[in-house]
Amino acid sequence: MQQWMSNLVTGYLEPWILWIAQPSSGPAIAGFIFAFGLIIIVVTICSALYDVSLIWHARREIGIDVSEKQFALQYNLIDQNLSDIPKIKIAWAEFTETLIKPKIDENKNVIDYCANTDRPEDYFNLHDLGMGPDFLKVWPSIFVGIGLSFTFFGLIAALDQAVNAIEQPGLGGTPDSAIVQGAI
Repeated sequence: MQQWMSNLVTGYLEPWILWIAQPSSGPAIAGFIFAFGLIIIVVTICSALYDVSLIWHARREIGIDVSEKQFALQYNLIDQNLSDIPKIKIAWAEFTETLIKPKIDENKNVIDYCANTDRPEDYFNLHDLGMGPDFLKVWPSIFVGIGLSFTFFGLIAALDQAVNAIEQPGLGGTPDSAIVQGAI
C-alpha cells in the first residue's frame, strides 16, 4: 500500500519538481502568481461596484429625503421595487415582517405611519446582505500557501540535483563541487 501511494505521489509531483528545477521557471511562477492576483483584484473590484450599484438602486427606490408621509403613501410601490433587487430582497423581506404597515384611508390620508419593531441596521448591513470584503480575508492565506508550496518544491528540486551531483563523481573520482554548488 505504501509503495503504491509513493508511486502515485511521485508520478504527480515529479513533473512539477523537474519543471521548477528549470532556470526559467522562477519568472514563470512569479508571473502566474501575479496574473492570479490581478484576476482576484479585478473580480473584487467588479463585485464591489455591483454591490454599490445595488445599494444606490435601493436608495433611489426609497428616496433620499423621504418623509414619513411620503413613505407611507408609497409603501406598496417601495415594497415591490425593493423585493426585486438582488441581495436586498432577502433582507427587505425579513425586515418587512417586523414592520407595522401604514394605514391609509380612501382619500389618501395617512391614518397611521409605518412603524418598525426592529432597527433597520439589524437587517441592512454588509454582513447580512452578503456584501463587502469578507471573502477577501482568505486570499492572503491562500497566497502564503502557494508561496510555501513552490518554495518547498524548489528546495526538493535543488536537493535532488545536489544528490545527483554527489552520486556522479567528477573527473577525479570525487563529486564535482561546481555542480553541487550550482544545485544548491
